[in-house]
Amino acid sequence: MSHAPPLTRAGTQELLRCGTLFAVAKGICTSNQRRQTRMRRSRQSPRQCLCSVIFRYRYPPPLNTTAMNCLSGTRFRAVASAALLLATPALSRAQTITFGSLAGSNGSAFTSYSEAGYNVNLLSGYICNAQLFGNPVPDLFGGTECNENSSTSVLSVTKVGGGLFRFLGLDANSQHESSTYTFAGYLASVSQYSTSGVLGASAVFGTMASPNTGTNIDEVRITFNSGPGQGSSYNVDNIQLGAANATVTPEPASFALMGLGLAVVAAVRRKRRA
Repeated sequence: MSHAPPLTRAGTQELLRCGTLFAVAKGICTSNQRRQTRMRRSRQSPRQCLCSVIFRYRYPPPLNTTAMNCLSGTRFRAVASAALLLATPALSRAQTITFGSLAGSNGSAFTSYSEAGYNVNLLSGYICNAQLFGNPVPDLFGGTECNENSSTSVLSVTKVGGGLFRFLGLDANSQHESSTYTFAGYLASVSQYSTSGVLGASAVFGTMASPNTGTNIDEVRITFNSGPGQGSSYNVDNIQLGAANATVTPEPASFALMGLGLAVVAAVRRKRRA
């Protein structure tokens, strides 16, 4: 038997949506014995079915066969589809800063860059444009290979015009020696989290995922510190950022969906009394 993902993953607002969709499904399915049989055949309750639709629509992979079977039946499919359109916001895909339009010759000083609706600025230290190496080329590199007097750099990433987002991770490597790193998230200049670690020496890029992908922030500061050896360096590429998580304040669409669910339940009760 398949189960929907935990409702707590999407927060209180998703619980409201899913509960109202359950009311819609229950009202329609109990009004027609044939649809009840179809529900049993799918081996999912209306709640499980519609919750799985919500989660699989918002979070890949797309709808599976069980969910589609659960939504079979012309009347049920039409109303449930309308409810889903009201309840489910558009899927916000992650944005990636690839540095694909990075200007400047290889080894020239980096100061700022904008891409995909985000700004990247150098807060402190020294970092260079990398036009000969990347994942793919170009990207940024720092350390003593970039500037022999500066092994540390701090990058700041913010949305153009300001706003909330989530830091998901980035690609990086450390040439010749290990480097240390810190990912620090801020909201209104107040620290929300800080994660540090060691990036082992390797010419191969690795994806460094943030352990705080669910936290809304308005700035992430990325700090790298290369080893002390001459020619040591680190490369940074493909900074991944996601849309901010929805707040728990009910949206107008949520109220509209609740009204739809209550109307369906009331209609079914009136039909039973008749």
